[in-house]
Amino acid sequence: MNRADEPGAPEDAGGDYLMSKILFVLDSVFEHQGIQALSAFVKRNGYRAEALFYEKGRPAALVPAILAREPLLVGFSVTSMNYQWALDLAREIKKASRIPVVFGGPHPTYFPEFIETDGVDIICVGDGEEALLELARRLEAGQDITGIRNLCVKAGGKITRNEMRPLIDELDSLPYLDREIFYENSPLLAGFSSKRFLVARGCPYSCTYCHNHELRASYAGKGRFVRFRSPADIVAEIKLVREKYGMKTVSFCADTFTLYPQLAEFLELYRKEINLPFFCQGRFNELTEEKAAQLAAAGCFYMALGVECGSERLRNVVLKRNMTDEEITRGAALLHKHKIKFIAYVMFGLPGETLDEAVSTVELLGRIGADNIAPTIYQPIVKTELWKYMLAHDLFENGSAESFSHYSYDTPVKLGHKREMVNLHKIAFLGVRFPAFIPLLRRLIRLPHNPLFKLLNDYDLFNTYRVSRAMDWVEMIKLSWSIRKMM
Repeated sequence: MNRADEPGAPEDAGGDYLMSKILFVLDSVFEHQGIQALSAFVKRNGYRAEALFYEKGRPAALVPAILAREPLLVGFSVTSMNYQWALDLAREIKKASRIPVVFGGPHPTYFPEFIETDGVDIICVGDGEEALLELARRLEAGQDITGIRNLCVKAGGKITRNEMRPLIDELDSLPYLDREIFYENSPLLAGFSSKRFLVARGCPYSCTYCHNHELRASYAGKGRFVRFRSPADIVAEIKLVREKYGMKTVSFCADTFTLYPQLAEFLELYRKEINLPFFCQGRFNELTEEKAAQLAAAGCFYMALGVECGSERLRNVVLKRNMTDEEITRGAALLHKHKIKFIAYVMFGLPGETLDEAVSTVELLGRIGADNIAPTIYQPIVKTELWKYMLAHDLFENGSAESFSHYSYDTPVKLGHKREMVNLHKIAFLGVRFPAFIPLLRRLIRLPHNPLFKLLNDYDLFNTYRVSRAMDWVEMIKLSWSIRKMM
């Protein structure tokens, strides 16, 4: 495949630059791979694309900057826990202009009823490359946009919900991620020592706190849901990005890297052609002696794996993770044997979770020797199986079924020991690192909420991200400062 023009300037067949622009507005300085994929796809087809960053709490102030760019359309990618800022801004754009605004990402995909919200006229459900391109072409030609597959469109008081188009089966046919859309405005991101690379799309699992199984069902008969890029294509992109921007470490993005069918072939090629330390995600029950040895030999220095909770009852009956303590312990032992450090993803405040079960999470992570943890307070995401369970069993505090922010230190779940759960989330890492400290931890979490616990939690999250990407302190502080300015 000829990739000589990727990434590159958008041109039409005659070599003239097309002026129609698609403007993406984001609220985070982190690279957004969904936006990068969309931007690359429309650029390949002759359109210009630009990213604009939103400062929290000032929707109206950004509108003049949006209008000055004269975009063909404005796009937002939003989650169920972080969409209000985009909705507020979209309403301000509608007051000042007739520029079409499109919402895509997890929230409209899993909750297409979002189209009924005031201020929302177009949403994209599922993969958006082909739908966005068709939308841009029809808008430019002055044609009707209501029949575009993957889109729901509100026009003239009527909502049109269209069918899903087939999935793009060959990921190698897609252009490389458009990194320039972020890097041109952020020397910090361009110089970031760790670069992320997409390996796959789709997940085969059906955890109840995730929408994945519903998305899989919506694509039934539309092609393979779980798709992987070829080893050669991934390595070629890494070479291109390393040559242009440089990097010290690589981060592979796949819901579970350890399921890659061509893992052994890829790791061997990566070791020969790239040979940089890398970070990836996996599942303990997918690890084998052979896979762990191959990962280590190719340069894997850190992994992130989900434990979610120490209670097998919660993990397998409530969350449907289908993973035993024995599998977690065996997988952790393999990582220790091959000197691969790992982060354990965990949640506190799950529906029906007792305080003893929450503490058992800390105890399990201490026993398996997790190097770091990434704890969250469980946030029910709208329309997931677990969200529906909570609704049916009246488990929402104050009767509200709305999602909290994913940055929240609180929970909408009815809990018998809410203060203790929230405190444990903040200082659980101390018990994981020093298991002998757990009895004292049980007493500390009874204290009132206090800024010291939050400070300890913020520091641990900061340091966990830093060490898992092999970043130095100066680089991490710069990145953190940029994030703070957006919040």
